[in-house]
Amino acid sequence: MVVQDLTQGQTAPERFADLDGLITRLSLEYAAQPVDDGYIHPADAIVEENLRLFLQTTPGDLLETLAGPDPQLQSSVVKSLARCAKPWTSGPDVPQGAVNEDSFTDTWHASNWRYSLIDIALRTGNILLRDAAVQAVEEWEDSSLAPLLRSHQEREAVPWLRSYVSDVSSDLSP
Repeated sequence: MVVQDLTQGQTAPERFADLDGLITRLSLEYAAQPVDDGYIHPADAIVEENLRLFLQTTPGDLLETLAGPDPQLQSSVVKSLARCAKPWTSGPDVPQGAVNEDSFTDTWHASNWRYSLIDIALRTGNILLRDAAVQAVEEWEDSSLAPLLRSHQEREAVPWLRSYVSDVSSDLSP
């Protein structure tokens, strides 16, 4: 898939001190330009720059905070999280358990945070969020999430999404 960058000519993304301010800004960005598969969205850079705020919030609290009048906000943020280029793991100079601006968190926390995010998203009634969760797993190419997809495949009622879950799960399985 060719990914087109829609962010050319934009200034550096701002860094937020709190999740509420970040979500307000993201809501405006997504309202101005919907998230389309295969395109880098201008909000992706904002999400990446503020990844630490997301990781400091439990996935359940994050999705609850994102739930509101716009049913697409949750799925848009999950898609942007999936496209983050910054590492989800600690760097070589960062001790395990440390959190700093470059590493955000240790490998264990990031891995478990992603697992919880996908698990919660797949259990919702929001088809857009379930689809975004599967897209995130596909983007991350994280084989540790394949069993989660396989267990969800049995429960997925929407045929095209069940097929997509099966395809991604198969691609990630050894």
